Amino acid sequence: NSLGQAVACNEDCSVIVGYAGAASNQAWRWTQSGGAEYLGELSNAAPNSTYVAIGVSANAHLIVGSYFAFDPVLGNVNRPFLWTPADHLQDLVAWLAFNGIDYGADLPDLVANSVTPDGRKILLNGLDENDAHRSAIITIVPPDDVFNDGFDSTPI
Repeated sequence: NSLGQAVACNEDCSVIVGYAGAASNQAWRWTQSGGAEYLGELSNAAPNSTYVAIGVSANAHLIVGSYFAFDPVLGNVNRPFLWTPADHLQDLVAWLAFNGIDYGADLPDLVANSVTPDGRKILLNGLDENDAHRSAIITIVPPDDVFNDGFDSTPI
């Protein structure tokens, strides 16, 4: 059974991610020990949406990519996703909003293109309503790295 296109792997290629095969249009992750695992689907995705896993952190605990969502004016548009073993597949813009970051909701086309090996930065690329290219790097700061006053900690 073909999984589809392999797109990226983690640091030692023990986890491979990809998209769309004959069996499913979901993104997937593969490990030698566990085989293939489909990442799931989102409720706001367009019918029969294709999910594409594009990047994976070194420890494979963060996978990023895109899927099609339906916009009533524009039709199918790219939306970014993230996947973790704990929280599974999530819309990245919704996840950012839940965590107090207002980015991407106003961009009709947005893709998560890459994640750093440590899983702390995600590269986003997209188009605004005027078809101008927009990019951002989102830095994820784990709760234990932030002081109560909200400033990032820097090890000395």
